[in-house]
Amino acid sequence: MTTENSVYTLETDDKTLKQLKICWYTSVPVLVAASALQHFIYDWIHCPFIGIWSPVGESLAEHDKLMFYPILMWWIIMFFAFRKKLHFNPVAWFTSAAVAAVSALGMMSAFYCVFFMGLLWPQNLALHIMFEIISFILSQLLGYHLYKRLKPNVFALAGAVVAAATVIILMAVFTFYPPDSPVFWIVAE
Repeated sequence: MTTENSVYTLETDDKTLKQLKICWYTSVPVLVAASALQHFIYDWIHCPFIGIWSPVGESLAEHDKLMFYPILMWWIIMFFAFRKKLHFNPVAWFTSAAVAAVSALGMMSAFYCVFFMGLLWPQNLALHIMFEIISFILSQLLGYHLYKRLKPNVFALAGAVVAAATVIILMAVFTFYPPDSPVFWIVAE
């Protein structure tokens, strides 16, 4: 699959790419289901540790957890479940994982700012779910495309991991000490 004029840098055969596509296609329903379950975990178990990765309120920042953690966990689980069968390149895989997870936050925030704050009612649940699904699809496609095309680079991995780690730390801190900013305000109860 590697050619001189191609940006493909991974020795991946067509069968492996086909299996990866199937994994990515099935990821969106799995991510939506995991996100829906994750939304209510804190209501069922009031534990501060659970609040670090599950929303404790109805703000945009708390709902970012519903995008970020399922995507990150999907990539980690897929890597360890299929790494021997599909021969993933770990540097490209985890770079793509971090980029997919972080990009989903940007996409969802952009949808929220344009449509909910600018044009529509913030309580429109159907649109919120639709934008979440679109964000899952686009971030997974971005991750898949990046994995296929990324030249394994330790610096890219380091940057992506630092970005993801920063998001994790900030989400944890802002769970307990939310700033007074519109993205941390409760939009619906």
